[in-house]
Amino acid sequence: MNAHSTRVLLALRRFVAAPIPPSRLRVRGVLPAPESHVRVMLHGQGNITVDLPIWRPDRSDRYAPMWYVSALRELADAVQSGRMENPGTEPVKGDALIAQGVIGAEIATTEDEAVDFIVGDLAGDPLWHDAAGSIEPDVYTLAGFQQIDEKVVRVYVHHAGRVIGLDLAAQNRKATGPRSPGWWASTKIVAILRDEATLAAHRSTGTDDPFCDALFDLTRWA
Repeated sequence: MNAHSTRVLLALRRFVAAPIPPSRLRVRGVLPAPESHVRVMLHGQGNITVDLPIWRPDRSDRYAPMWYVSALRELADAVQSGRMENPGTEPVKGDALIAQGVIGAEIATTEDEAVDFIVGDLAGDPLWHDAAGSIEPDVYTLAGFQQIDEKVVRVYVHHAGRVIGLDLAAQNRKATGPRSPGWWASTKIVAILRDEATLAAHRSTGTDDPFCDALFDLTRWA
């Protein structure tokens, strides 16, 4: 199994233990299908099998692992709303669903997934990295996180012998939607933690957080 297939499995495992919102559908199988597709077997509102493409229409690149999460969520919404009938035993062609506008060709990220991506990136989740753990363990390791509101997630990291809190934006710079995979918080954090003067300039004052020794506002920097 290649790295792309493994990451698709890691992305879709979230729907094994929890249903795909807003439906009761759960993933009950992810299989390599013929003709460069991934076959996903769903159960919960009947049985649905869908063959999702690996390659984008122009074959310039593969679909990113998180696209499969987005695609299944849009498919589940279509089933739940009645816009799509249960197809029965025949596999549904994902290419046709894209052409019909049932699922989009681009990733639609939710606020929850934006936070999940940031935490997974900093923790070295194998969905995003080749090996688990901090990308620079000598610079930081993740200690915890809390979501302050829909726009800000605070991460706690061990750095230079203490625990510090870093406020990060969970929305993109234009505040038009949640952060999407491709913005690497880990790279940004390593850069600023290596520059103590820049880090100090972002120190939050007048804010008390019992879970860290110091707090820094990086929502506009990172």
